Amino acid sequence: MRGKRNLTPFPPSHLAHDVLDLGCGTGMWAIDFADAHEEASVKGIDLSPIQPVMVPPNCTFEVDDYNQEFLDEDKYDLVHQRELLATVPDWLVFYKKIFKSLKLGGWLNIKELDGSDPSYYSAANDDLPLPRGNPARDSNEYGNKAVRMMGLDLDGTPKIEGWLKKAGYVNIKLSWNEFGTYNSAKVEIKKIPIGPWMEDKEWQEIGKWNLVKLQKGISDYIMRPYTMLLGWTTEEVNIFIDKLNVVMKDTSLKLYYHM
Repeated sequence: MRGKRNLTPFPPSHLAHDVLDLGCGTGMWAIDFADAHEEASVKGIDLSPIQPVMVPPNCTFEVDDYNQEFLDEDKYDLVHQRELLATVPDWLVFYKKIFKSLKLGGWLNIKELDGSDPSYYSAANDDLPLPRGNPARDSNEYGNKAVRMMGLDLDGTPKIEGWLKKAGYVNIKLSWNEFGTYNSAKVEIKKIPIGPWMEDKEWQEIGKWNLVKLQKGISDYIMRPYTMLLGWTTEEVNIFIDKLNVVMKDTSLKLYYHM
């Protein structure tokens, strides 16, 4: 955000020896961090091998499941977590594993959505939530239903501080980018655009890449839960994804969600 790849009070790049990106997706964050910190060794893991082949020499990707046991202990100076809500069965166990993987003095950088408010909104329509029948609105409702059928937690954002304390972390400073801060008493929510519709040039860039991320990841997000839990066919899911992509690319709607 605003040129900041990492929001922790992290040491200078010459001390950033080992960095892990959990659920790296397209690999963009890991690649950008590796470019900015040539002395660091950056590894990204994800179940989907959708990362580019041409990457900086200090950046690698592995197909791996962060819900399995971590093989690395006392290894990383920084672990990066972004938008893993509704993918982790037991967050306390998850954070304990990360804690063991960090070196003494290491940092965990967390960026999560406001899962308690999963709606898409339209700035072109008085900032109202999209109506039922809109594929973007419906995708949230279908997704929430499937996630809860799996026993996963969509409302975990306000609980993060407590989980971290129980897992042994100290110096906890939870913040959702430079535009809003979280503490045990208050969550300040910000609009995250979908597509390059905002006037501000930097937010246009954020919206553009957010749209790319959503379009590349939507099949991974919904195919298995929709077919395995909601009873959809693969063809039905693909048709729905096509409709959803049309809506997300429509800049006249000025779509955003809360983080």
